[in-house]
Amino acid sequence: MSVMSAPRKASSPLDAWFLALREVERLPLALRRPGWDGHNASPISGAAHGEVVDFLGRLFKDFGGASAPAPMVAPDPDGGIALEWSRDDDQGHRELEIVFLARGNEYSIGYRGCAQAEEEGEDQPVWKLLNLVRQFVS
Repeated sequence: MSVMSAPRKASSPLDAWFLALREVERLPLALRRPGWDGHNASPISGAAHGEVVDFLGRLFKDFGGASAPAPMVAPDPDGGIALEWSRDDDQGHRELEIVFLARGNEYSIGYRGCAQAEEEGEDQPVWKLLNLVRQFVS
């Protein structure tokens, strides 16, 4: 089941925030049931949903008047919600993924097709996640 939204370039930070928030709110209710992926996926938790909504609000405030790309939004089989930004640079297609889970978060930055992430971490404070997005999209 693929429910990831397509990436879009927002014309303003408010537009980016609304695009991402709309995608979070449009995740099907079926994803709140165990096994939604046809395997053993955990249901998306209310805590993960709340963390994503809070993070998107902080992201909007953090970017101020600058334009920001809207992230792709996808369910995570561990019961979370993933936000993903991507861009092309001289070394290939690079991605930043932040996954909000019922308890904590995790992130990875790397090039598509590489076996190992360039950087990854978990249970990071919100300010660090905001800095990662700011650095990644600039």
